[in-house]
Parts: sequence; structure tokens; C-alpha cells
Amino acid sequence: MPSELAARNRVVALNKSIRSIDTKKNGARDMSEYLKHSKDEISLQIGKISHQLNMIESLGKMSDKYKIKYTFDLLDKDNNKHISASELSDGIRKVNAGSLNFQESLQKTINDIVRYDKDQDATLNLDEFEIYLSTVSKETGTDYRELCELIIMQLLFSETGNTDEEMAALKILEDEIGMNIIKTENFNEAFNDEVMRELFELFDLDKDYAVNFKEVAIGLYCILEDIDEATKLTMDIMLMLDVDDERKLSYDGFVRLILNFCAASNNSFDTVKTQFILNMHQVYNSSLDVYQKMMVANEFYDEMKNLEVEQGVIDALHYGKMHKLFALCDLNNDGFISFEELATAMRKFHKAAGISMDYIIEKSFFSMIGFDKDKNQKLDKEEFALFIVGFAQQNSTPDNITDLHELIDFLAVTSLSNENTLEEENYIRAVSAQWTKKIKALQDKMFEPATTNTATDDGGTADIDSPSVSNTLDVVDGGAEKWC
Repeated sequence: MPSELAARNRVVALNKSIRSIDTKKNGARDMSEYLKHSKDEISLQIGKISHQLNMIESLGKMSDKYKIKYTFDLLDKDNNKHISASELSDGIRKVNAGSLNFQESLQKTINDIVRYDKDQDATLNLDEFEIYLSTVSKETGTDYRELCELIIMQLLFSETGNTDEEMAALKILEDEIGMNIIKTENFNEAFNDEVMRELFELFDLDKDYAVNFKEVAIGLYCILEDIDEATKLTMDIMLMLDVDDERKLSYDGFVRLILNFCAASNNSFDTVKTQFILNMHQVYNSSLDVYQKMMVANEFYDEMKNLEVEQGVIDALHYGKMHKLFALCDLNNDGFISFEELATAMRKFHKAAGISMDYIIEKSFFSMIGFDKDKNQKLDKEEFALFIVGFAQQNSTPDNITDLHELIDFLAVTSLSNENTLEEENYIRAVSAQWTKKIKALQDKMFEPATTNTATDDGGTADIDSPSVSNTLDVVDGGAEKWC
């Protein structure tokens, strides 16, 4: 190996000299000087070819095993016994003589590592690399020995490959690329798992080779045995994966759904798949309560998808800062925004505008009525997402549409930087219980014949026809003028 590297270094030096002479030749003052530089260049080119021929002759004497190890070592620049994505990407560009650009070579590298990385460490070890070369040889119809010799020659003498800037970028992205490779490997393994296909068939109740919201929710309910958790998880994952608004997932999307579900519970599919199948074969509890919750969740999902189609903004549900904003507003960290917490946040959001406290309370009331879809007098993350969408729409004009992502940033900063006074906090706390009762009373009235008063939990009554809550039913039916 030292002799081969010495030959490579000599060729590199000759290339530099050739470029230098070429520059001098182009700047020659007369024909005599030009011819002199041309002869020097030809002489160096002959020396370069001679070294390359010697290398070819030397390669012919190597054993196949040694050639593979030598090729591996040339690619393994950091000598850690593994070829990383950045190292293989550089090698692929050299072997292809610059016909692939940086992005193309990186994608090919990722595909190749995913295919041959049997131990799933996002790199190729020597054994995996040998299988890689053998497969390339068969697929291209190239003699195995000649393929190795070609790769070695290109790695040693090609002046193509990644630039220094590209290699630096790959170094920075190395961990991210590795995670993507492992994620793809896990997906491929799960995709081809017979148990995954059986699970898909069990979820697909109408046998249309796809799963819709209800089928996913029923399947997860069988697994979790908790309809509330099942519907909320279905909502989160379906909104994330159904990017084309198909309202259903094919087998490909179903695999991603199950893997996301496993990741959320810190499990691998292998460790839980048998239990999943057993649970799916159980007859699920089809009580009226379960059915109603399933229908409400499905209706809410359709509403959010419709907003996505109309406004193109509901992707904020999966925007990390949305969850951060929710956490800032959820003061007691119970996973919900109560009326008190919503009013506290609204006061901070509108503080600079000098809006009165009574106006904040009323806006909070209408917001809770408008977005509390499961009617529990508080907002979960999905309902809060719709509330923020409504907030953006209320702060937009035809000539100036509020950017949702920018709004989330602003609200998060406002929530952190603006502090309510002690008097404001005490006032909100003092009135929250009564306003929460009004919200419940109105929500109850939506499912009962119209009455003037509705009993509250403490035996009193909530005045439905009071001026503060008048016309609320009109708001719920579609008006947005009092929301947010």
C-alpha cells in the first residue's frame, strides 16, 4: 500500500505542475516560449501516464481480497473501520468522474447504505462493503476484479469528488444523515414485515386497501383500550401523514403511522407487534359512549382538514413552536388550556393594544365556545391549534394576510415577555369559575330544547340570555367576529 500511495502523491504533484505550465503556456510572450512550455507539459503528462500504468500493473498482481481491503481503506479516510455517508459520497463522485452533482451523489449514497447496512449503524463495514461491490459487479455485468481496479484508479487519480466546502457541510450534517438512514432502514424492515401486513388487513375493515380516520381510531382503541387516547393519537398522526388530503392512508402511510405510534410510546415494532395482533383480534367495546366519541373526533378531523384545504395553514399543528406556545399557556401543565389560562394568555396577547379586561373575558368566552369541540370547557392541543388559526384569520385583512408561523413566534415572545399585574391575575381567577359555568350551560343547551335558564353544578343558574353571551349560537354556527 505505501508504494501505491506514493504513486498517487506523485501523480497529484504532476497534476499541479501541469496546471502551472498550462498557465505559463497561455501567457507565453512568443511562439518559442509557448513551444517550450508545451514540451514540458507533454513530458509531465507522459510521467503521469507512466505512474498510472505502473499502478495498473501493480493492481493486477493483487489478490481479490487485498483489492477489496485496499479500496475500503481508501474510502475510510478517518480509519475507523467504517465507511460513512460523507466518505462514500466522495468516492461515488470520483468513480463517476464528476457526472453526479453533490445532491445526486448524496442520495445515491444514502440509498446504497440503506440497502447494504445489515447491522443498521448507518455505515458500511468491510463485510457489508464486500457484498456491496459484489452486487454492483453483478448488476452492471462488470468483471469483479476489473471493477475493483477501476474504483481504485479513480479514487487514487481522479480530480473530481466533493469540494472542501461540500465535505465540511457533510461533516456538519453527518448525525442528521445517519438518523435518516436508520429511519429509512427501520421503515423498510417494517414495510416488509408479514405481521405489519396482517395488522394492516385487520385495521382495513372495509377492505379497500386503505385505512380512514375511523378505522385507525378503532384499531388504536383495540390496542390501547382507551377511546380518548386512541382518537387523540389518531388525530395527531393522521394530520401529520395525510399531506395530500386523501382522508385515508395506503399501506405505505399505515406503516409510517404504526412506527410513529411505536415511537411515541418508546417501543420498537418488533417488541409490540405480537401484542398488537392479539389485541386486534379482541372484540372492541362498541358502546354508545365510544361511538359518540369516535364520531366527534372524526367530525373534528374533517373540519381541520377542510381548513387545511381552504387556508393552507393547519400544518401549524405540527409546527414545533405551536406546541411550545401551548406549553407556555398551559400554566398547570395538565395538557389542557382552561378558561382561566386562556384569558390570562389573551390578556398578554392584547396588552399593548390597551383593550379592557371585560373585553378580554368576553373574547375568551367566545373563543372557548367556538373551539372547544369535545365540550369539556377547555382546549386540548388540536383545539388550541384551531384557535390560533382563528386568531390569525381575525388579524388578517384582504390586503394583509397574517403569516401563521410569524404569528406563533410573536405570541410566544409576547407570552414570555409580557407579565400581567397581580390585580389582573386575581381578577381573571375570580371570574373564571362563573364564566366556565356559563360555557358549560351554553354547551349543554346546544343538545336540549331552548330554555331561558340552565342549571349549573352548584344548583344555581347561568343566564343564557344575558348581554355578555347574546348571539353566541350564531357565532358557533359559523360567525368568527367574536372569536379570538
